[in-house]
Amino acid sequence: MTEIIWIIAAYLIGSIPFGLVLSKIFLGVDLRKIGSGNIGTTNVFRTGSKVLTLLTLICDMGKGVLMVALTNIYFPSLVAATAFAVLIGHNFPIFLKFKGGKGFATTFGYFAYFAPPAFFMFGALWILVVLTFSYSALGAITTLILMPFVFWFGTSLPLGIKVFFILTSVLGLARHQSNFKRLFKGTESKTDLSKFIK
Repeated sequence: MTEIIWIIAAYLIGSIPFGLVLSKIFLGVDLRKIGSGNIGTTNVFRTGSKVLTLLTLICDMGKGVLMVALTNIYFPSLVAATAFAVLIGHNFPIFLKFKGGKGFATTFGYFAYFAPPAFFMFGALWILVVLTFSYSALGAITTLILMPFVFWFGTSLPLGIKVFFILTSVLGLARHQSNFKRLFKGTESKTDLSKFIK
């Protein structure tokens, strides 16, 4: 029973829409009504606030890392399940009628926790793709496609964690279906990452 409560708590933590909350409080903006309508970091970036973009990224990454770190202490056998529960919460938050983000920032948090070299490698890859093509979604899709291979063949993580990253990749790519279509049609919103660096 305790384990079930823990997984539910992980889902609820994942369901907290930090981007939406922060943008509403500090900018008076409803992310669902601007840009892509998504509640994640990329759409916060479209508000023009570098501070809130960075804060949203940290919070969305951090909620997964926090729950996994605590799980590793109290329920080590539930690490993979907890990580996935947070991700499901972010993508399908109960607080927003199950219409949430795409989980990419939360996934990056898991990179940092489980395999720091992968965090830096995929971070550099994402930045390179976005700076080259100006599509945040293309950077995410490229990372999600490569991710299972890197974690399966390039790490010595437990089998459960490797399977978790495969499921994460499948879910992430499924959540980016609309981006796939817009990329092929040439209607995907561009992200000028250079503005954040300046």
